[in-house]
Amino acid sequence: MYVFRVIWGQEVLTAAQHCRSYSQSASPEDYSYGDNDSDELSPRDPFEENLEEIKEEGVVRSQCDFFDEWSGDWFFPGEREAHAITNKSLGTLGICIEIRENEFFLVYDEALSCYKCIKIYDRHPNVLQFQEGTCKQALNEDWDPCDDITEDIPLQTSVKMTGEDISCPFNDSYTFSYDEDGLFCELPLSRLDQCMVPSKVLFKFTQCSNDLSSGKEVFTLTCKGFWHSNSGSSTNYIIGTLNGPYTTPSLLDQIRCFTYHPYKGDRRQVRSYFDDGDPEEISPVNYEQEDEIHGFKVMQSRDSTCMDLMEGQVGVQKSMVLTPAPKVPNLMRDPDEDPCIFPYWASSLGEVYNLQYTYKYEFTDDGRKIWASNYSYHTQTSHLLSVMECHTIIEEDEEIIKLISKVTAECVSSFKCLKLYRRSDHIVELQEGVSSKFETDACSLLNFEDEKMSFRTLIRDEAPISPCIADGFHNVTELNWGRMTNPCGRVHGFKEVNVKCKGLEVIEFIQECEGIFKDSVHHCLGGWESEIPFKKLPQNQPALDNRLTFSTFNSIPYYNEYSDSSEEEEIPENVTYGFMIARPAKDPETSTFQPHRVCFIYFFYNQSYSWTVDTSGCLRNIRPGSEGKYRFNSTKLESCDGYSTLLLSNNLILITWLSISILLFFHEF
Repeated sequence: MYVFRVIWGQEVLTAAQHCRSYSQSASPEDYSYGDNDSDELSPRDPFEENLEEIKEEGVVRSQCDFFDEWSGDWFFPGEREAHAITNKSLGTLGICIEIRENEFFLVYDEALSCYKCIKIYDRHPNVLQFQEGTCKQALNEDWDPCDDITEDIPLQTSVKMTGEDISCPFNDSYTFSYDEDGLFCELPLSRLDQCMVPSKVLFKFTQCSNDLSSGKEVFTLTCKGFWHSNSGSSTNYIIGTLNGPYTTPSLLDQIRCFTYHPYKGDRRQVRSYFDDGDPEEISPVNYEQEDEIHGFKVMQSRDSTCMDLMEGQVGVQKSMVLTPAPKVPNLMRDPDEDPCIFPYWASSLGEVYNLQYTYKYEFTDDGRKIWASNYSYHTQTSHLLSVMECHTIIEEDEEIIKLISKVTAECVSSFKCLKLYRRSDHIVELQEGVSSKFETDACSLLNFEDEKMSFRTLIRDEAPISPCIADGFHNVTELNWGRMTNPCGRVHGFKEVNVKCKGLEVIEFIQECEGIFKDSVHHCLGGWESEIPFKKLPQNQPALDNRLTFSTFNSIPYYNEYSDSSEEEEIPENVTYGFMIARPAKDPETSTFQPHRVCFIYFFYNQSYSWTVDTSGCLRNIRPGSEGKYRFNSTKLESCDGYSTLLLSNNLILITWLSISILLFFHEF
């Protein structure tokens, strides 16, 4: 027998497009006459003359490349941690020496210093199964290492841990009874539930009523790969990580294999199936014909292999029959109503972000779900936190909707009251209530009180600039910008604020001190105003002297229930309460702008304005001009159009006066 026999005129490797070998093709010189007198050519062992080329300074070097799509970190049988497959190395199995027929691989095991043949079955982008031949320290013409690969050699399974997770085949909620090591656990029923991503499902094993020593177990299955049985049956395989409260970090404890096939039948047939295993009691069906599927027959492996996973074999730890769980009726909505969806003015926004770009909310295309994630602007990456599905609409008008959502975080579901507000074409605000186990409690006063719930301001990343809603030329009367209180401060001071004067979308901060002019510009992205009773403005802490309180940075007095004053002060009945979202203008030197948005929170009465600028959102629990890290108060001198007219009038007066002066001057001469 010869190693990887070479046929004259043909390439050694049928996978030449994937790999590079030291022996590209055979030629007549590769053949010699045998010892007999026949004219038949007998092939020489290709390693006989070239074996020394494999070694450099006594070290075996790789002679070919493994497939690029295999590159990554893989679990290998018997290993606690993942090992890398590269174009030269097959993880713990060895380095590439030669490839034949795309499935036979001659490798050199560096740990054992020997050569062996491996037959690999490419089951899935994340799954390789293989058989190993005998490992010998030297190659010779009497031994073909791939002759050792026979059908009775067990298949071993490797899983690509760095590959993308796949959708699990169990795409609904199921109840099930199960058999574990010969003990049948029927009641109470166990349950399989969906997680927030389709690649994970949650197994909830209940305590067996006939075995009180068994305990409740909860495991999360993350699906990594699947393949169909080669036997032509409806049995399929799925492999992934199974994690529970006592699962160790070792991949040996986490990797588990499952066989599953769909069936049609009812629960009365399930017990019969476990009792006598009659395959006719639960009939396999075509997995592609989903309308025929009533459930799944599932078997879980005892260890990290996929060996002996047939009924009654030692490799099976649990046998389960999954039956779709009864649907819980939604008592709060008419079953004939259309499915609950978020309003188009919200779902059409697609992805929206909070002002600091630390959270992302993404509406699904069908408008039924919101994916809420942590977000990093610098890395442009997100981490999913929860999925909120529209469940029941409580009230709705053109710009506000209040609804009950089903929220799934990891694999735990609850109900939560949501309220969405349309603020502009590109801005929405969201109020979230407290999670509740029952949908009927989600929007109760205990879990959701409108006036006490915080707002999260959300805006599209590419929201265009738009006209500001406030306006006018403002003279700053009080300033507290971080720790800066001096309007002529070298860094952040300013004495004037112009809104919509330099442009309809422009907020301009101006500092003109000692002949030096500085300005900074923000562009408006949208905003809204409303008229509210003055007494509904957020109140500061009660004054210690129990008198009518004046804000240090507010020209408008404010009232609270602790005030007790005989002084007559004008308390306005209503004020205008507003919010403007803006972003810094582009730096003319770098043509870039900061990603963060800010919210200008303000209220005004007559011409007196109080402002707080916040980077986290449009807060409702602070009093503008009195609270917040960045705040100021101003007096509006004139609207921008009026101010321009005033300037024009003043200029005309000045020109007229100069003209008269010049005429009088020349008249004297």
